[in-house]
Parts: sequence; structure tokens; C-alpha cells
Amino acid sequence: MDLNKETFRLLYKLKQIHPHTYAHSINVSNHSVILGKKLNLNVHDLEILQFAGLFHDIGKLKIPESILKKPGKLTDEEFEEMKKHPIYSVELLKAAGIMNVDVLKTILYHHERADGKGYPKGLQRNTIPYLSKIITVADSFDAMTSNRCYRKGLNLEQAKQELINGRGSQFDSEVVTAFLETIEEKEKKIVETVGER
Repeated sequence: MDLNKETFRLLYKLKQIHPHTYAHSINVSNHSVILGKKLNLNVHDLEILQFAGLFHDIGKLKIPESILKKPGKLTDEEFEEMKKHPIYSVELLKAAGIMNVDVLKTILYHHERADGKGYPKGLQRNTIPYLSKIITVADSFDAMTSNRCYRKGLNLEQAKQELINGRGSQFDSEVVTAFLETIEEKEKKIVETVGER
């Protein structure tokens, strides 16, 4: 999918106001495409993942900064507002002229969980779009390994364990297995490259 003038404007605004979320979105887009390739997805689905990863958190532009940058735990009311960001993302993209149903669904449901405890709809397992499941794992991994104003990021081994612990409850088991394999392959390449020096 191509970016139009309005989507470029949204990304630029995100970079100016929330540079951490902008960097996170680029990471999620990259992780999602790598994971999609590992899962042998077609070019069309990879393009959707790339675009959806880039814009999955764009709705945070509509979340008050007092919530986004709060150093402590969110109140129940604040968390309810934060949970609306996938809905806001879809609203902003529609306003920007993006009407691709697959893109919008992938973004809307990227915080759903296999056990039905996610949001905004509380979908379970097979009712969650497959591409959303990929974004969920990529998003969670990057969030876990990033430093935030309220906590230090996990190291790689800790993050991998969190994904394993969440397999079948928070995350789709097949997607987690594939993602862990991509990490292992990357680690192996690094070791081989260092060994060649």
C-alpha cells in the first residue's frame, strides 16, 4: 500500500509529538514483515503488515499526553481511554482516505488476546484476524524490550520467555513459535558474522 499525503502528515505529527511511539511503530512494521515472511505469507499480506505495523498506534495522537506520559500506573478511567487507541487509529486512517478493510481490521484488533481478554471487542482465537495476531506479537516484543518512562525494558531472554509464557493465552502459539525462530536465526547469523572476523 502506498502512503498518501494525509498518512504522511499523520506519521510526521507522530514523530514530532511522540518520537518514541514513532520509532516503536517502525520497529513493529519491520518485525511484522519479517515474521510474515517466516510464515510464508503472500506479498499482499506482507504489504498489509508493513502498513498496519506503521500505523497501529497512530490513534495515540488522540490520547491525552497526561495519560501517555504518566510515569506511574494508570487509573481505571485512564486505562479505558488508552484502550480506545486502536479505534482512534482506524478513525484517523479513514479520515485520511484509507479504506482497505484488511488494514483497518488488522489495526483494530491488534490488542485482542487468544483467551478473549483483549480489547476492543474481546475476540478469541480463530475470530481474531490472522494478521492482527502477527502485529500483536511484534508489538508486544518491541514494547517489552523498550525502555518506558514507567519501567526499564526487558532483555532479549526475558522477552522471549514472556512470549513463551503468553503462548495460547495472550498470543497465538504458531505465531510465537515462528517469531522465536526468527530471533534464533538472527542470533545465529550474528554469531557467524562475528566468527568470520
